[in-house]
Parts: sequence; C-alpha cells; structure tokens
Amino acid sequence: MLIMGIDENGMGPRLGPLVATGVVLEVSQYRAAPLRRRGAALGLGDSKDTSGFGRMTRAEDLALAVMEHLNARSASEHAPSTLDMDEVSRRLLLSRGFAAPCPDASTARQCFDRPLTVPAFEGDIARGRTLLAKLQGRALKLRWARSAVACVGRLNREHDEGRNKVVTDLTMFEELMLAARHDLGEDLVVICGMVGGIRKYPTYFRRLRDVHPLDGDPGKSHPAKSHPAKSNPGKSNRGKISYAARGFSHISFEIKADNKHLPVGLASMIGKYVRELFVERQLRFYRHHQPDLPRASGYHDPVTRRFIEQSAPLRRKLSIAPNCFERR
Repeated sequence: MLIMGIDENGMGPRLGPLVATGVVLEVSQYRAAPLRRRGAALGLGDSKDTSGFGRMTRAEDLALAVMEHLNARSASEHAPSTLDMDEVSRRLLLSRGFAAPCPDASTARQCFDRPLTVPAFEGDIARGRTLLAKLQGRALKLRWARSAVACVGRLNREHDEGRNKVVTDLTMFEELMLAARHDLGEDLVVICGMVGGIRKYPTYFRRLRDVHPLDGDPGKSHPAKSHPAKSNPGKSNRGKISYAARGFSHISFEIKADNKHLPVGLASMIGKYVRELFVERQLRFYRHHQPDLPRASGYHDPVTRRFIEQSAPLRRKLSIAPNCFERR
C-alpha cells in the first residue's frame, strides 16, 4: 500500500516562497498512531515541533538522506558531501524553472545570485542515514518525495488575477498527487493537511478525474465512481473530508494531519527545509550588499519588519521589482 502525505509551508509569511511537499511511504498496513509514535521517537513529525527558523538541523539531516536515498542508482552509492542549490532543486523539486517568470535579470539576482551549498544549517547526512535506517524496515519504505514552490512574484501575480494563495496551494497539492501517481505507477492513498478551512475541495481541482466523496478510513480502498467534481462537497467526519478519484483510492484533508500522520509530518519537515533554503539564499544576497541587515525569518515579526524597512534603499538601488520581494 502506498500512503502519500502532503503539507504546505509558508502560507502566511511576508517574505519567501509558499512550498507544498509530498512524501510517499510504502507500508504493508497503514496504522496512523503507531507510525506517528515511531517518527516522534526519532524526532520526526510536524515541522512546527521539530524544525523552524534557526533550528533546521534535524530537517536538514532528514532531507539530505532522503535526497541520497531517492536518487542513488544503487544501495551502496552515497551522495557527495556537499550539494549546491541547483542540485538540491534537481533532487527535490518538481520544477527547476523558477527564473523563467522573473521580470528582469536584476530582480532574478536576489533569488539566484548568491551561491548556496548544503549542508546549510549544520545538518549531517550520516545522522540522516541513521534516521532513515531506523525509520524504514520490512514493513515501511520511503518511495517518493518532492516539493512544489510558488515564489513571491507568482503569488502576487496570481493575487492580481483573482487567485489567492489557497488556490495556488491546492494547485500544487494536485500537481504533487499526479506526479507521484505518474512516477510510481500505482494507486495512492493521499492524506493532506486541511487548507484554509475549505470544505469543497473538488471545486479547486483542475486535472483530477472522477472525484467523488467517501466515508471511511484512509487505509481502506473504495470502488471508483464517476461523478462531476463540482457537485460533490465531500463528507466531513471529525475534522476530515474524504474523496476518491481516478488513480487515488482515498484522498483526505484533515485538521492537524501533520501531527497525526507520519507521511504528512515528513512532508512538513522537508517542505520547511526547502523554504528555509530559499529564504537563506535571499538573505545572503542582501546581507552580502548590506552586512548590517538582520537575519530575518520572513514571517510577521519585528526582525522581518526591520529587514524590510532597512533593505528598501538597497532594493531601489539594485532595481529589485517590489512585486517579487514582499507578498501582498
């Protein structure tokens, strides 16, 4: 059985991208509580508890090992001791074409100019290998992990066109589901974090087919039915809304899924790491030009506010497009 967890990172900040991440585990039987406890014993789970700005070491341990595990051509092949940001993008991201929509070369420099190698947060791939070895076993294997990224410029452009960040987020959820289904060639059970209090998810789907509401547990399969997605609000059961679709025996959106389900927690940690890498690269760009700028998280806090205010003259000097710096 393939269980996919999806979660987002960076829904509410002022700076930096919105990231959605999917992780697929192969299990003989899906039992949420024992798996969650297994992850918690290793320090793996919801990124709000296990990682964050200034404490990214455990997430980096995990992400380094995941990148090596999923990209090795043989079990004995090890990843290089350091990777640059382009190689991280190749190994973890659905698309690397972030520079294409940049409005000009000057603005693109803030995201791509400064070199960044990983480990960037004192992570250690040897510790990550130990984590994966303890996590995996005969009854559990990591099969797939990818992130989708929406930069500030994309979020602002889509906002101007009447699509808010929730729409963008769910578009990326859908992209991840379909990419995993394509790459693995098997039906998936998908568990997602609930997004923005939405209760009618099929109205946001564009490419999923034969979507219909379900009752029951995510570990059980359900026969496919054909219903128009727009007419199915889904069935809610104690903070969970469930559907099926072609190629997906169960798709659920659950409150606090990253706390309840290990694959969602792993997605949360990897997504947090991906977001922090992008934020770190941008911070290094601006601090290279103005070293007294504070190290900002990008969230709604006093340090981020000072970073935005104090960097304004520099951004004007460097001709950085405002639409690509701060979210509206």
